[in-house]
Amino acid sequence: LTSDSSLISKERDVNTLTKILNTNLEFLKWREEILKETYEDEKQIAHQIAEKCTFQNQLLIESLRLADEQW
Repeated sequence: LTSDSSLISKERDVNTLTKILNTNLEFLKWREEILKETYEDEKQIAHQIAEKCTFQNQLLIESLRLADEQW
């Protein structure tokens, strides 16, 4: 029973880490696309970057919470 529980826990961790890595990859792709585009309104791009950074910070907090639960 312990090994099943441990396996489930490890699978959940792997799934969470995979989600984090995929999200980071999407963020990097998005950032590269943004850098290629030209914006007349700098506030627009600043707002979009702020939104993405907020999302990345929330993801980081969630990953730290997960790590804290594991240790």
